Amino acid sequence: MSSLQEKFTKVSKIVEDNHDFITENFSNDNQLKLYSLFKQSTKGDCNINEPSILEFRKKAKYNAWKELEGIDSEVAMKNYIKKAKEMLIFN
Repeated sequence: MSSLQEKFTKVSKIVEDNHDFITENFSNDNQLKLYSLFKQSTKGDCNINEPSILEFRKKAKYNAWKELEGIDSEVAMKNYIKKAKEMLIFN
């Protein structure tokens, strides 16, 4: 496992452990950015069917992930780590 992958795994665990803090203290836009960077890092380009416009939450997540289409997983990991640091203020 590369050092980037190890750091990404460590940071995503910290984000997971602080889920309540993030949802209580950050805007939906910030949360969607973190979500989409995580998905792009772990799954690559969006690979799910587009949800109905009436499924607001699913549609927002889909759109956020879809916007990152074509971004390399390593770039997404670096951006995820940076965003998480901004939100949680840790090194």
